[in-house]
Amino acid sequence: MKKSLILIVLLAIQFVFVSYANAENIKGVVTDSKGESIIGATVREKGTNVGTITDFDGKFTITVKSSQSVLIISYVGYTTIEMIVSSQMKVILKEDALSLDEVVVTALGIKRDKKSLGYAIQEVKGEDLTKVKSNNVMNSLAGRVAGLKVSTTGTGEWGSTNILLRGATSLSGDNQPLIVVDGIPISGGSRGNGSENGGIDYGSGLSDINPDDIETISVLKGGNAAALYGSRGGKGVILITTKKGTVKKTMGVKYSYDLGVSTLNVLPNLQNVYGRQTEVVGGIEQEVLKGTNWADSKLDGHDVKKWNGDIAPFTVQPNNIRDFFESGIRNSHSLELDGGNEKAQARLSILYSNASGIIPNSTLEKYSFSLSGNAKLTNKLSIIGRVNY
Repeated sequence: MKKSLILIVLLAIQFVFVSYANAENIKGVVTDSKGESIIGATVREKGTNVGTITDFDGKFTITVKSSQSVLIISYVGYTTIEMIVSSQMKVILKEDALSLDEVVVTALGIKRDKKSLGYAIQEVKGEDLTKVKSNNVMNSLAGRVAGLKVSTTGTGEWGSTNILLRGATSLSGDNQPLIVVDGIPISGGSRGNGSENGGIDYGSGLSDINPDDIETISVLKGGNAAALYGSRGGKGVILITTKKGTVKKTMGVKYSYDLGVSTLNVLPNLQNVYGRQTEVVGGIEQEVLKGTNWADSKLDGHDVKKWNGDIAPFTVQPNNIRDFFESGIRNSHSLELDGGNEKAQARLSILYSNASGIIPNSTLEKYSFSLSGNAKLTNKLSIIGRVNY
């Protein structure tokens, strides 16, 4: 036992001695592309917890395991690099354009730096909208954009959507913002006549957009932001930019499947003491609701005449409304194909969706096809086209 313990101690001492003998004391300086010293840059040996930061002159000193060690140098707003150590290191960090200048799509599809804009704009990436899909893409914006209120109708998730940006501005007119898809305004209003008295809600133009086709959504807030769209953009503008084909050596293929389940959330509190009934007074049927006959409309089990003429006990049915609703199920299959070379690219997307709502016999089966292409004819002339069915 003692010999084993002594052997372990000797091996540990030998390991420390070897590590110390192979250790390298490295010095260097970190600057940007203009030669200015970077203060507080992190310098760390890869695979270890050994690290340091640069001083006011951008200089650093670090002790590494060997002359083959790799240093990881990073700083906020600059691209992280890895370098093999040397005796006197000179590290140049390049600015990370993506982290410093966020580029957003503004009016008429123009791309500008977000920090250079003089008005409020918020952008949502397409991948954020497809984490939980909806038949109407506007429903996916709820809770993602400040000041944007999305209200859905009782006709289900495929129904029309009411959108308000920074509240209502008109007492009698339409308060919905302008919807622009790839530079083309579309209608965000309902295409049906569904109401509490019947009819069918066929949704809006937004229901036709495949969520997988969206690259970004930019929300322009206020009149100044939408000045280029005239009076129609006075209530704000929602700019939708769709995906296009990309340069690839081989065709890109992407398939996704989405399953959603919807259930009834809440119901209003209902009284279960009184109800509607009819009785015969002087040979004439009349409805008993209030007044001197109010006590007769209690749900106490006495016999009443039903709407079809049958006689049945007048009893409480506490779950009759909740039992009317069902669980809704939505299945969605999406296939995307894209590719092209430096001069021309194309993209095809196909969507099949089959959904049933929480109201019995409410179903929706939808097919969506989208084909887009873009070609660079000359250095100054490009053509872009998109067809959606």
